[in-house]
Amino acid sequence: MSLLLADLVWRPLTGTRWGLAISAAHLLAALLCFRAATVQPAVQPTAETPEGPGDQKSTRSLYWIGLALIMVLLSLNKLFDLQSLITIYGRGLAKDQGWYSDRRTLQVTLVAGAAAVSLVGLLVSLYLLRGHWRERTLAHFSLAFLLTLVTIRTTSYGPLDAFLYGLPTVGNRMNAGLELAGAVLVSIGALQALQSRKNSSARDRAGDPPEPYTNSAATVIPQ
Repeated sequence: MSLLLADLVWRPLTGTRWGLAISAAHLLAALLCFRAATVQPAVQPTAETPEGPGDQKSTRSLYWIGLALIMVLLSLNKLFDLQSLITIYGRGLAKDQGWYSDRRTLQVTLVAGAAAVSLVGLLVSLYLLRGHWRERTLAHFSLAFLLTLVTIRTTSYGPLDAFLYGLPTVGNRMNAGLELAGAVLVSIGALQALQSRKNSSARDRAGDPPEPYTNSAATVIPQ
């Protein structure tokens, strides 16, 4: 293979102020998600979420830690412009192997695949988020939007690039605005979870009794 790293015109750590701001926004969202993982209380099971309090706490912590790690990766991607490295390498590989002229077919396939994965993820999320809509929905779907945006952008498909980077009087601000908005919405979602913890603590201090935990499988009906 004749493609050399020297052929890759990639400049990490040379982002614009927009890029640095977006990277910082991703990192802030990661910190808030991690904070949500550490302070989320164990809630009593309901008919929609029948697992025990300990399971609830563990599941919530893992969920928010997972979101935090993904946001850290997105921050590093923006800071080091890793997606451009993948795009440039893929373009060079296509030229080196002689199928660059047919790249549109692959790009359309990748964009369609990203859309299909997002749709499947949406349907799966409708099931996984049952019982947790209030505290997880905004952060969850905002993250899904960010991942879809990054995936589609990496394909470097011409019409989408024109929309993200080349609109008259808007230029790159469309791409930057969408990604920044996604990061901000993830942060707001994490703050909603933190507010839920605050409200729960306030009820505890007020002396409100917790909801009873009953296991229907173990309930004995008196004769």
